[in-house]
Amino acid sequence: MSISNSASTWLRYSGQVVLGLLAGAILTIVCVAVAAPFLFTVAVAVGPVLAFVIYLVAVIIGLIRSRGRGMNAAWVRFFVGMCAVPAYATVILIDWLISSR
Repeated sequence: MSISNSASTWLRYSGQVVLGLLAGAILTIVCVAVAAPFLFTVAVAVGPVLAFVIYLVAVIIGLIRSRGRGMNAAWVRFFVGMCAVPAYATVILIDWLISSR
């Protein structure tokens, strides 16, 4: 394997994870924005949790659809990136809730 091949593969894989990160960030922001009119005081707390639940539903649907075939590696990298922002925001929220008591 040449250096140019491995570099292009690395860039392609990193690009898939970065696209997932962007999708996760957008999903989290949209969930906070959607929750704001209904749950004004707790929208920042509910948004990341809602985004994480939507992410989990998307992964479960993907797993069910790929049953017996295995998931596409590109989708796995995308979902790993997509998970980072909602999961991190949810963990920060839980930590904040525990430490504020």
